[in-house]
Amino acid sequence: MRQNTDPAFSEQKVGYVGRDWLADAGWDTYGGAAEPDGGVQLDAKYDRDGNSEVIYWELLREQLIALNEKVTDHNVDDVITSLRRDFTGDSLLEANRNVQERLQKGRQVNLSKSDGTSEKVVVDLINHEEPEKNSLIAANQFRVRQHELVIPDVVLFVNGIPLVVTELKSLTQDSTVADAIDDIHTYEEDAPRLFAPVLFNVAADHEHARYGAVGTPETHYNPWQPDDPTGS
Repeated sequence: MRQNTDPAFSEQKVGYVGRDWLADAGWDTYGGAAEPDGGVQLDAKYDRDGNSEVIYWELLREQLIALNEKVTDHNVDDVITSLRRDFTGDSLLEANRNVQERLQKGRQVNLSKSDGTSEKVVVDLINHEEPEKNSLIAANQFRVRQHELVIPDVVLFVNGIPLVVTELKSLTQDSTVADAIDDIHTYEEDAPRLFAPVLFNVAADHEHARYGAVGTPETHYNPWQPDDPTGS
């Protein structure tokens, strides 16, 4: 995110700058200045089943068929059923580890065939070789209710799966990156289901940004440097 030291830069404006940057990078963005909340738009477009759900399963279903030659309308629900189990776990960190493995290595599934037999296949959730073939969406105000209702500022979805949660603050409103990280920690406690697939969280204001994995304490959030995305 490019820096801006305008004293009138509110959290909302920080969000608009971030979404503009993502749009320039090839992401489809929902929730601009003159639009309804992005989460509301996506819910209507992909028929999310209430705020307790965190995956846009209809979008993921479309992408599984598009990205995998052997996944069809006939057997895609075999994959969806397996993935629904993967996205739950006895603890947030356990579920997160399980999902990260699926995202990196794919999901082995017994796919039904039209002749009544089945075939064991590794199904890719993400196309790592040709990233432009994935669905990349950034949306603001994505609401999730588990123990409590949480509404992160911006969530990034790849093929309907939330992979990055972003919380934004404005120094002009006496809020800092540390406050954003505190909010993320609260969200992880109040709605851990959202964070099962998340790769990392981003906390930012209009001058600084830091990122950390799920469950990471504030001291281990690294500075995000545009010329050095890994923060090394």
